[in-house]
Amino acid sequence: PDACGGSKTVTWTVTSSCTGPVTCTAVFTVADAPAVVLNCPANQTEAACQTQAAIDAAYSAWLASATFSGGCNAAISNNGGVAPNACGGSKTVTWTVTSSCEPDVTCSAVFTVLDAPVVVLT
Repeated sequence: PDACGGSKTVTWTVTSSCTGPVTCTAVFTVADAPAVVLNCPANQTEAACQTQAAIDAAYSAWLASATFSGGCNAAISNNGGVAPNACGGSKTVTWTVTSSCEPDVTCSAVFTVLDAPVVVLT
């Protein structure tokens, strides 16, 4: 059967010149692969005017907070790249879990840094 799940019934037969055929059967089963469950982080908003290092650290922690379970030979990835600018901006990130037993599972969330207040010079 398929490695992702299924079963196969096998019949064995013994023949003899003195007796009619004797048979027995058994079923070989591979349990169905558990479905992938992907948990995206919630959208996150950060205040402007933090250091870029602080925004980078918050963004990295946010990227790493996505979790998943299930699948066969599953792996998670994202298209996050670098954090938005500390002066303001946003980035929509998509996480993807690939598994050998089902199509890719994806989810998305947005990381936003509020725009810095406009400088007013009088």
